[in-house]
Amino acid sequence: LAGLRDQVRNTGLQADRATLELRDLEIGRPMLLDGGPREIRFGALGDGGFALESRPRLTGEAFTLHARGRLQAGGGDRGLLQLEPGAGRISELGPEAFYERTRRMRLQYGPAFQTVARVRVVGAGYAEASFAPPEPGGPVDPVLDPTVLDGALQALAALYEPEHGETTAVPWRFGRVRLLQPGVRTARARVQLRAVL
Repeated sequence: LAGLRDQVRNTGLQADRATLELRDLEIGRPMLLDGGPREIRFGALGDGGFALESRPRLTGEAFTLHARGRLQAGGGDRGLLQLEPGAGRISELGPEAFYERTRRMRLQYGPAFQTVARVRVVGAGYAEASFAPPEPGGPVDPVLDPTVLDGALQALAALYEPEHGETTAVPWRFGRVRLLQPGVRTARARVQLRAVL
């Protein structure tokens, strides 16, 4: 997703700080960056569709598809999930309890990616993550800080209950992702877990 974020930055959609929305985002294969430099291709598919592909640089190999979906500016100035107070059970996890949970799920995050300050679980399948404030004087990403984007995905771990000896699950499909103010440090994210396949 960080690679997608870099390509969105180059589309100009965020120039007026309009709401950005991703729809039907599917992550096919991870982009591994430890095997040397890669050539990245962000292609338009029509009707707002895109494909994010890469291959080892200067090899002539076929491109590998990493993600596809649709991207549009606009879509409303409210979050997609409205969590009403008192709507079902509420439980909270602070950062120590939350990252202990992710470790038990074999999801290891280094200090730079431990951005979740609190996760509030509301009812079945809904959670809200609050993020630690940025370092004073730190840079502001023109679209979305990749560590905060990762933190939003991490929040799904608060909703996943392993079964049958499983220990982890990795999100790979997202129906809708709405970024309300590109270029502004994100304070919180709301997530919904619909299914585990």
